[in-house]
Amino acid sequence: MLKDQCIPVTDLRTETKKCLKNMEKEPIAGLVDIVEYENNFLRPRLVELKENEVDEATKKQALKAKKSKRLGDI
Repeated sequence: MLKDQCIPVTDLRTETKKCLKNMEKEPIAGLVDIVEYENNFLRPRLVELKENEVDEATKKQALKAKKSKRLGDI
């Protein structure tokens, strides 16, 4: 959703009226530093789930990964 609302600064500079007109239809986020954008929107986030939110197959995979010797290499 947020990616669809992003526009390049070049478009904002060269097509300011068009960009502002589009804001009337749908809000657009403000300017964001590229590093912050990559950290917040392009990298996966770790989410802690409760035991009742995870199926059995995923639990087995997690236990297998936990026991793996390679886990410490990450």
